[in-house]
Formats: sequence, C-alpha cells, structure tokens
Amino acid sequence: MDIFFITMGWEKDDPTISDRLRIAQRGFYKNSYGPTKCRWKVLNWQKKQYAELQVQLRKFLDDDVPRIEKVLVNAGPPPFM
Repeated sequence: MDIFFITMGWEKDDPTISDRLRIAQRGFYKNSYGPTKCRWKVLNWQKKQYAELQVQLRKFLDDDVPRIEKVLVNAGPPPFM
C-alpha cells in the first residue's frame, strides 16, 4: 500500500489501524533520516482511528454485552458445564 494513496484518501479500501501503523513504522525504522511529516501524519491518523475504535468497543462491552446476557438469562438457557 503506497503512502501517497493513504495520505491523499485515494485508497481502494478504507485503511485499517494496522495498515496505517505499518505505513508509519516504515518511516521510523531502518532509515538514516527518521520519519517524515507524512509518516507522522499517518501515525496521528492511526491514533485517532484507534481512539474511535476504543470508544465503540467500550460501549459494546459496557452496554451491549450486559443487555445480551440479560436476554439470554431471561430466555432460560440450559445449564452450561
């Protein structure tokens, strides 16, 4: 995946957190001049995307899972061993 496409928003598929982190890492390791502004920008986008995912995951764990558990318990499932 080319850095130009990720930074310009021309990618075929929406980049995942892993995609963005991998692109940013390329600029942090194995070079003599360090990360570029573009690599820092991609890393910051990855951090933002991860923070948004954490909010969704926290809502799922705090709200949805207990609600689903309640529905299942009220349905009277067989004992689990």
